Amino acid sequence: MATQQEWVPSFLNESVGRAFAAPLDESEPNVLAIYLEAGDPLSRLDGAELQISLKLVSGLSQDEVQALVSRLAETWSQSEVIAESVDSMQLRLLAAE
Repeated sequence: MATQQEWVPSFLNESVGRAFAAPLDESEPNVLAIYLEAGDPLSRLDGAELQISLKLVSGLSQDEVQALVSRLAETWSQSEVIAESVDSMQLRLLAAE
């Protein structure tokens, strides 16, 4: 839908960044950082539009990671900002060093 707003790629859109980071503020202490990057930087349809990288604390079990990702996916799926601004995304998990 055409709007009078200038288009900003999702990985550079501050509203999108806030929407992805919002559930991490206090409720997800196992996430140390979140990074949003272009998933398909050359726009060749080689990948998802947005790559989300989560840096997690070390020592989490597979069940803990799965539960964390499920909670975040549920929260993100309810975000109007994400729904309107992101066509496709890929999640990458990073271990703390």
